[in-house]
Amino acid sequence: MLRPTIHEALAAWRAAERRWEALESHDPAYRAAAIDVVASWLTYHAPTELAESGSFALVADDDHRYVAV
Repeated sequence: MLRPTIHEALAAWRAAERRWEALESHDPAYRAAAIDVVASWLTYHAPTELAESGSFALVADDDHRYVAV
């Protein structure tokens, strides 16, 4: 599978953000949309940052609920 270009990854991240922000937190699709934001964010940052071995990203929403690891 080909990796997206940095521009494609940024566009995907922005689109995921817009989809997520359009949802209410009680919407059944909210969690999946939040995870899509995190996944697209990681895809965007992967080529530009080197993670240390054993590191991870822990993400919470505005209500302080964990949405992704």
